[in-house]
Amino acid sequence: GEWNFEEDHDGPFLIVQLLGAGETSRVWRAVVQSNENKRTAYTCVVKYWIKVFDENNNESWESNHIEKESNNSTEMEVKNYNKIYGDLANLVGRKKLNSRWCVILPFFELIPKNRHNQETLKKIEKVLIEKFYKKEESKSYQFEEWDWRWRHVGERDNQIILFDLADLKVMENVDEATHLRYVDKHIEELRRRTPRTEATHC
Repeated sequence: GEWNFEEDHDGPFLIVQLLGAGETSRVWRAVVQSNENKRTAYTCVVKYWIKVFDENNNESWESNHIEKESNNSTEMEVKNYNKIYGDLANLVGRKKLNSRWCVILPFFELIPKNRHNQETLKKIEKVLIEKFYKKEESKSYQFEEWDWRWRHVGERDNQIILFDLADLKVMENVDEATHLRYVDKHIEELRRRTPRTEATHC
C-alpha cells in the first residue's frame, strides 16, 4: 500500500531507486515498514534535502542552519500540495531524517514521451486552470519559467499531477483572465518541447 500520514510509520526507509536530483534535494523511491505489521511495507517517495553549502559565501552550513533551511522549504512545499491537491493531504507530509526535513509523497509516474501530445496538454491545461487558481482568494499559483518542463508532469490513478512545488510563486489579487494568460504561456512552452520539436530537451 501507499504511505499514509494518518497511520504514521517510524521504521527506517529502504531506498529503492533514485528518481531525480536538483539543487537542494535528491528524490528517491522508497519503502517503509509498517508499525503494526512488520511483514507489511508501504511505498513512498522521499525528497531528501542535500544542500549544505553556501555558494555565495563559499562556506559550509552548520547543522542547525541546514535544519532551518530544510524546514522552511519543505513546510512551504507541503503547504502548496495541500492547497492545490486537497485529496493528497494524507499522502504528503514531512519527516526529519538525519536532522534534515524531507518531503514524503506518493509516487507520480512520469508521462512518457510518446504521450507528450495535444491530448495530454489539454489535461495539463485543465489542471492548471482548475487546481492552480483559487478564485475565492484571487490567488494564482505559478511555476517559475525554468520549471515549465515535462519533467514536472506526472500521473497518479490516471490523473495528471504537476509536481515539485517548492518554488511555486503565489500571486495575490490575480483575476481569472490574468491566470489564464499564465496558463497559455506555460502550455505553449510545453508544446514547444514536445518530441516533434525538442525531443531531447523535454
